[in-house]
Amino acid sequence: MQITVVGLGLTRGQLTMDAADALKSGQRIILRTARCDAAAWLSDEGIPYESLDGLYETLEDFSELRQRAAEIVVGAAQREPLVYGVLDLRDETVQAIAERGEDLRWIPGVPVDAELTGCACSPCQCFAACDAGEVEPDAGQNALVREISSRVLAGEVKLALLRRYPPDLPIQMLTAQGRISCPLCELDRQPAYDHRTSAFIPGVADLTRLTEYGFSQLNRIMRILRAPDGCPWDRKQTHESLRETCVEEAWEVADAIDRGNMDDLCEELGDLLMQITLHSEIARQHGEFTIDDVTGSICRKMISRHTHIFGTDRAKDSQEVLDLWEKNKQKEKHLSSTGDSMETVAKAMPALMRAEKVQKKAKSVGFDWEDWRGALEKISEEAGEVLQAARDGDDLAMEIGDLLFAAVNVSRLLHVSPELALNRSTDKFIRRFSAMERMIREDGKDMREMTLPEMDVYWDRVKAEMKFGQ
Repeated sequence: MQITVVGLGLTRGQLTMDAADALKSGQRIILRTARCDAAAWLSDEGIPYESLDGLYETLEDFSELRQRAAEIVVGAAQREPLVYGVLDLRDETVQAIAERGEDLRWIPGVPVDAELTGCACSPCQCFAACDAGEVEPDAGQNALVREISSRVLAGEVKLALLRRYPPDLPIQMLTAQGRISCPLCELDRQPAYDHRTSAFIPGVADLTRLTEYGFSQLNRIMRILRAPDGCPWDRKQTHESLRETCVEEAWEVADAIDRGNMDDLCEELGDLLMQITLHSEIARQHGEFTIDDVTGSICRKMISRHTHIFGTDRAKDSQEVLDLWEKNKQKEKHLSSTGDSMETVAKAMPALMRAEKVQKKAKSVGFDWEDWRGALEKISEEAGEVLQAARDGDDLAMEIGDLLFAAVNVSRLLHVSPELALNRSTDKFIRRFSAMERMIREDGKDMREMTLPEMDVYWDRVKAEMKFGQ
């Protein structure tokens, strides 16, 4: 079985000699569409052909058309060698045939967007209009879109491009009426569209002209700020100087989540991403790693840790997923014991969170309380040891640490985050203290001149009022 794929071009003048020879070979000819000058040439030459134009009327979307066209061509080629004529070898039906592993012979022709390709001499993102929904445009690069065959498609292309490019950006369009210039916002407002319609969108070098930005723009901004003539503050930063800021940004993300404010969450995630990008640019300048190394590292980790998705393992629930993650992590990092795994928990992590993570690792090998009741009794035991250490002058810090560690165990076994629980209690204390302070001021008193029992009276009033929602 052999299929000769021929690029026909748009006009008779674009039909190459090699293409003409293939069409005159006597083999069966199937055209993707008969709405082209090559079809008229075949008729003039008395050469019979078939077309797939009927599929446009019966199928609902491009994906279905792509696969059905491939099935028809491959099925016909199983009976005899044939020539499959398309306007452009980049045709999506040709790709579908190639994906089937068929024996293809290629005869290129003049591309449908040939007149615009001269504009795309620098890096350019090229795609068919029907693929607009799958494209992530980059405003820093040129874009060349071919086969904008309908106004609906033109609208989809415009919306995709407006995610990055400014609406008033001048673009070039190639239509049946010739080449025209218009702003991007008018891409879908032309008189007519067919398979010959293409558009060239120039990249935007001036970042201040953009209203929407992607990751590549963030990376470029960071390089500008860190350049010799960039921002003095950004230029002097190091990994060490940014350490606390990075942690602060992460906590501000957590705070936005706790408050349920999605606008703030979006902004805070951007601040955190800026920290990652800045660290990566500092590392690139020192020859340590690049932002691509960062994204590559996490992509490899996601694939290697999710062996139930990208491998042969199975996981029926989230707990089995976590077990697989830990198993794969130990294998990757050559951790020979659970103790080794505990050592990988970051010491810079908040102490309550670190304790909880270490306890979960102990649980993974069965070293855990049967339930929360036993862990709760341990708190009483540890409290007694704190009392004894306070009396004897022993290592009080260690005993208080043991007490806190026991409290984390109870919290974990009751499925309550100790970090969140303590934060809620701290917030409650602040609210009560502020209310008590306000009551005392309203009574014309000064807290600094009051005894603790006197303040306790107000404290109990606040507790009672808050309890009953007054």
